Amino acid sequence: MRLAAPIAALLMGLGCTPGPNILLVQVVSDLTPIVEFDHIRVEAPSGGPPVMVEARVDAAYGRPVRVLSTPTIDTSALVRVTFLLQGREVASATRRWQLAGTTTIVTVRVDRDCIGVTCTDALAGACLGGMCVRDDCTPETPQNCPPGSCGPRGGGRACPASTVACVDTSCSPEGVCVGDPRSERCGPGQVCDSVRGCIAALVPNAGMSDASVTDASATDAALMRPTPVARVVQSAYFSDWFGPVFGTPGMSRSGYAIDTTGVSDGELLVIVACVDNGSDTVWPDPLAPGFTRITQDNWGTDHQSCAIAWRIAHQEPATYAGTYGPGIVSGSSVIALLGITGIDAAHPVTASLTTIGTGGPVNPVPTSSAGVTTTTPNSLVLYVDSADWDCFNVSTVSYTLPTGFRSLFEMSDQGTASPKDWTTFQIAMSSQAVPGPTGTIANVQTSTTTCNAIPWNVAIAISP
Repeated sequence: MRLAAPIAALLMGLGCTPGPNILLVQVVSDLTPIVEFDHIRVEAPSGGPPVMVEARVDAAYGRPVRVLSTPTIDTSALVRVTFLLQGREVASATRRWQLAGTTTIVTVRVDRDCIGVTCTDALAGACLGGMCVRDDCTPETPQNCPPGSCGPRGGGRACPASTVACVDTSCSPEGVCVGDPRSERCGPGQVCDSVRGCIAALVPNAGMSDASVTDASATDAALMRPTPVARVVQSAYFSDWFGPVFGTPGMSRSGYAIDTTGVSDGELLVIVACVDNGSDTVWPDPLAPGFTRITQDNWGTDHQSCAIAWRIAHQEPATYAGTYGPGIVSGSSVIALLGITGIDAAHPVTASLTTIGTGGPVNPVPTSSAGVTTTTPNSLVLYVDSADWDCFNVSTVSYTLPTGFRSLFEMSDQGTASPKDWTTFQIAMSSQAVPGPTGTIANVQTSTTTCNAIPWNVAIAISP
């Protein structure tokens, strides 16, 4: 052992220096690969160029997945990991690592709880569980994290089980409850989404690499703008017709309210709102200040009333609220607030088509739209479908997805996908690379109880 120092000195004298240390970067996330991100950019230390890694649909990102192994001469540095979808940043996280021997591992957690959270404090420059923490708070160094909500750092508390069947819940080393989506529990061609459960693993249009952005002309770049990214910001619901009361704050038989927490200035906001019974004027116009109506319809034998409207977000109030017009009986209702980024803010909504079924109520309910004509490459197409059900009892309704679409939202007036008292709707989305007609968009709604319905749907084109 005493010879180690002289030998090292001799090697240095001969021009030999010890090799660099190795940094291993891992990521953990509850976001859905391919559906919510298709590439991972790693900005490593030591001044090296960013590394782009393609997301794998078969990788279990709820557990650590290695994305980089690199030599480093640093003893401490920041590493930044960014998730991208079709060339657009979706989420990012930064962590600081300290040298820990010849090989150092740093795990960067990129979770949906931290999307939109900005941490700029010098002592709390990273996000964990929606809160700002020290940037050296990692699974490898949990002692740098604040007191947690579970496990040893949270007084031994256990995490509640996930309400999503394909998601496991566990306590992370940092002391926060995290979801682990398990796609192996889903069917063929599906992945596990930590919020929506098993969904279609739709592969989006090929995104742009950094090189393509750098090399393309301004015209090419305009033509290659990626498809806008849609998410559900908030939802609201109400029903008390068959005994139990279901509802979110501000929702009642006489009016509606939906929280706007999570909205970002500059994004496109779309409200989809449906209520049982009603009339052509049951939803006020505008639905909320500054919104432009796309459609409002009242149809069916028992009658259902749905409205859709949009606006570009700017200093939004904490809540959108209003009072129903004439025609309300049960007041069973569902509202979804969507946030869509990467849009043409001057002309975001380029086309829409509302279709109401004809003929008498049936079950199953074939729902079909002639579609819309998109005007720009990589347009986002939203498809909203509902029905006026005539069953006078709690019932279970299921939806199929139109070919090439994936699910964005599905909810009943009880606050779950199903069952419902009276009102339920689905929102699906797809991207269209080449401008032109979408062609027919069709799916089926089915009730497992003895009741029939007349369908309604709206197709909407949104420009990047």
